[in-house]
This record gives sequence, structure tokens and C-alpha cells, in this order.
Amino acid sequence: MEKKRERIMKICGVVYWVMTVAVVLFVLFGLSFLAREIWPLVGSHEIWVQIAGIEVAFLYFDLLPIAIPFIDIGLTGPQAGPIGNIFFVISVNLFGIGVLTGLLLYIRHIFKDLSRGGSPFSKRIVNGAYFLMTILLWSAILDRDLIGLFIAALVGLFCLILDYGRILQEDADTTL
Repeated sequence: MEKKRERIMKICGVVYWVMTVAVVLFVLFGLSFLAREIWPLVGSHEIWVQIAGIEVAFLYFDLLPIAIPFIDIGLTGPQAGPIGNIFFVISVNLFGIGVLTGLLLYIRHIFKDLSRGGSPFSKRIVNGAYFLMTILLWSAILDRDLIGLFIAALVGLFCLILDYGRILQEDADTTL
């Protein structure tokens, strides 16, 4: 029995490190995707200035006004023009990258607890599974995604199983 537990702990440790690499790759991929989305929205302009009788071209980009995005009215959606478009794309993509990174980090943390001998039926892990199910459910509802609803329902069933195991473990601990 102890060998099986050690093997499970080692597997959870491997999954923990795989999740660590996955989080780093996901963040890098997400930021490169964001850069790819923003680049076509950035306009460039040339200004020709005559300095001492010589014409010099200065190239500048429209990305600079992002630091103060609320100067213009209507910078809240994709119809807001180039600056609003960039602000909208950045905010939506960064929010999505942040939420998914947070979920991956939480799953990684669960495997870290399991690799150190923690119980999968602890209240912390069960609550985390319920939190994951809630995020998946809201995401599926907002996206009107049936497959996402199905996945959220499967995670919900898994949460019920974990919660039932937690209750059984607490009962066993109190009777001992």
C-alpha cells in the first residue's frame, strides 16, 4: 500500500513540473498571440521635416496613446477606432490570459499538495475543484458553449465525488 502511495506522489510530482512548464509556455504563447493581434491595429505614419534644407522622415506609431486610453470618448469597444481597438484587444486578451493562467496555477498547486502527501479529499482541494467548476460553468454559459457545459458538468460530478470522499474521511477520522 505504501509503494502505491509513493508512486502516486511521484506521478503527482511529475504532473506538477509538467504543469509548471505548461504555465510558462501558455503565458509566452498568450503574450505572443496578443502581440500578433495588436500589430495589425498599430498604424505608422511618416512626418517629413525640413532641417537645414534637408528633408528628414520621422516614423512614429499610434501605439503611444494607449497609456492614456480614456482621452477620446468611445474607447470601450471594437468600434472605437484604432486606439480603442488596441485598448479593447489588450484588455480582453490580458483578462483571458490572466484567468487561464490562474486556473493552471491552481491546478498546479493541487498537484503540488498531492505530491507532498496531501489528501485529495481535503477541504482546500474540494473547494478548489468547486471553484474550477464554477469558472468553467460561467465561461461555458457566457460563450454559449454546449461542450463547455458538458465539461463543467463532468467537473461538477468529480467535485461531488471528492466532497463525498472528504466527508467519509472526516467520519473515519472522528471514529478513530
